[in-house]
Amino acid sequence: MGYCRSKDLDFAFKVFEEMALKGFKRNEVAYTPLIHGLCVARRVDEAMELFAKMKNDDNCYPTVRTYTVLIN
Repeated sequence: MGYCRSKDLDFAFKVFEEMALKGFKRNEVAYTPLIHGLCVARRVDEAMELFAKMKNDDNCYPTVRTYTVLIN
């Protein structure tokens, strides 16, 4: 998610939510950059909330990369 790299988290979240509205399955590839962007922006509580949401999402499992983003 290039919007996370450009620090436009608001738009990145809009795209993320739009994915679900259009029927796309959100997976680790969609969640992890958002979690990383939140951590970089020092919005760690929100990152942890999104991580919890990720774990509750059907067929979406955190990977080593996801955990690494949270630890760093």
